[in-house]
Amino acid sequence: MLSAGSAAFTTLFAPHYLMLTDSLSYPVSFGLGMLAFVRWSQAFRVIRYQRNMKRLPLYQMRPDNIPVSQSRLFLGRGFRWYQEHSQRLYDARKPNVRKYIEPGFLYQLARRLEAKACHYRRIGFMIRLLSRDTWWNSVPPIPPLGGKIQLHAVGMEEADVSMPLHSRPGNTLAGHYRCRQDPAGRNPNYPGHPPG
Repeated sequence: MLSAGSAAFTTLFAPHYLMLTDSLSYPVSFGLGMLAFVRWSQAFRVIRYQRNMKRLPLYQMRPDNIPVSQSRLFLGRGFRWYQEHSQRLYDARKPNVRKYIEPGFLYQLARRLEAKACHYRRIGFMIRLLSRDTWWNSVPPIPPLGGKIQLHAVGMEEADVSMPLHSRPGNTLAGHYRCRQDPAGRNPNYPGHPPG
């Protein structure tokens, strides 16, 4: 990224250092600039992925902002799960990548200071500073979302998820999607359940 960017800068403003004519320096500089942009976007994606493995951005919504529709049910934010997400989650659970998942030394130090400072009035301002989720705080607390952060981090492109209302009869959340059951909770069409 830096090498392509610096080469693009050099070919544009000092083409004679690379033995280029002025007419040839513009397309070469443009090509190197495009390569630098592509490499920058790839690097930014990797950095964002590693940052999200430790801490997801907070997603919250006021009740009056929840989308309401006569035909669809809003479920929240998510992504379609593919094989590469399973591979990323498997890789995230390996012991040698723990440094990318667990909070660093400064984060742990800030949480210890918060725990100790609650007993002392004089440094109460420190608790308020360390517990704020602002741009200037480099060690903000992880939002109390619950669950595994890595499950959301492996899907980098989350979007709003909804489902058609006509697709949710019965107990969708229990895992039985559109299947008939008798009053005892057994599916009469599934051979694993004995009749009656």
